Amino acid sequence: MTDERVAARLYSLLGALTGASTTEAVADAVLTEGVAALGATGGGMLLAASEEQMVVPGAVGYEQVLVDRLRAQSRDAELPAALSLRTGEPVWIESEVERDLRFPELAGIEAGTVSMCAVPLEINKRRIGALRFSFSEPKVFDDEERRFVRTLAAQCAQALDRAQQYGARLEASRRLQRSLLPPELPRISGLEVAAGYSPLGAGLEVGGDFYDAWQVGERWAFAIGDVGGSGPETPALTAQVRFTLRALTVSSADPTEVVRLLDRSLSSSAEAWSDEERFCTVIFGFVSVRDGTVDLDMAGGGHPPPLLRRADRHVDELPPLGSLLGLLDHSEVGECRVRLGPGDCLLFFTDGLTEARREKDQFGSERVAETLARAPQDAKGVVSATQQAVLSFAEGALGDDLAILVLRVRP
Repeated sequence: MTDERVAARLYSLLGALTGASTTEAVADAVLTEGVAALGATGGGMLLAASEEQMVVPGAVGYEQVLVDRLRAQSRDAELPAALSLRTGEPVWIESEVERDLRFPELAGIEAGTVSMCAVPLEINKRRIGALRFSFSEPKVFDDEERRFVRTLAAQCAQALDRAQQYGARLEASRRLQRSLLPPELPRISGLEVAAGYSPLGAGLEVGGDFYDAWQVGERWAFAIGDVGGSGPETPALTAQVRFTLRALTVSSADPTEVVRLLDRSLSSSAEAWSDEERFCTVIFGFVSVRDGTVDLDMAGGGHPPPLLRRADRHVDELPPLGSLLGLLDHSEVGECRVRLGPGDCLLFFTDGLTEARREKDQFGSERVAETLARAPQDAKGVVSATQQAVLSFAEGALGDDLAILVLRVRP
């Protein structure tokens, strides 16, 4: 390999690794470039899973039977990749004679391989695995090829480190977001309740959207809201809003009073937060189920109005409710009462739905209404259809998180 070819291949690899956020994606990018550059018949990545076992997150050009054999390989095996992992030294096998002399077990694992190289993968002086490339003909590895394989391993290790850190942050964000939502929704006789949540972007940031539903005596309470602002304080304020609403229903049976008390709570605690303005939009209400009909008493401030779909699929938008909470000394709180009959449903959502963008175009309330009119009858079907429609429109990446809550009277 010439220096120019090495540089070109490494440049191509860096481009492929830019969007590789998982171990499998890193393995595919590195092995694809490595096999093509070296003219290898196949390549594999082996990572240490424990003190004894190894895993294979990716392979290129290998048949499944060989991949299975590699997965069964232990770290103590007298084989090139395992040896490179243990010693931290590259292994170069250039002929069949050398193969049988140094690694007699190798011919039984992959009889078609004559030459091979294996190099360790190291992160912060810690060996985590090895790359291996196989060749069906004798091969002499020149200095440029050996340098290329070592550089390939170094780039791979850095990419694996980034992917592991990304995965850890993503899992932490998901756990934190799950803690802000109810573990399960209540089962209410005669009423279907379904909800969904979609994170913004790749899901690394925890947004302020939430939903909730719980029993209060003979009635049921529900809420959906969106906490404004960003940064690490947002989850804390979201939790405060959700649990304040639950606490207020212990002493108050009036949804308007509950929302007003929430507004006062947010205003009084504003000094505890950063200099950034903190506010909340919310719709809160009580549900009463009697003889096949459902009555909802709702109050809210600044939240997108819900959509009502009757059993005949006619869709109406309910009136807006109030103003943003937590910004003024006394925010405006709106009230609304709705009676639902068999087959009727209400779709509540946060502004991540209507404000989802594709270039300069927003999803908008009209598309929400069209989606609801076409959606399946059941509450879960409405949630699923709405999420699929907006994700398809935004090409899979939302600019804001999104919460959806659907209440439907069973026919």
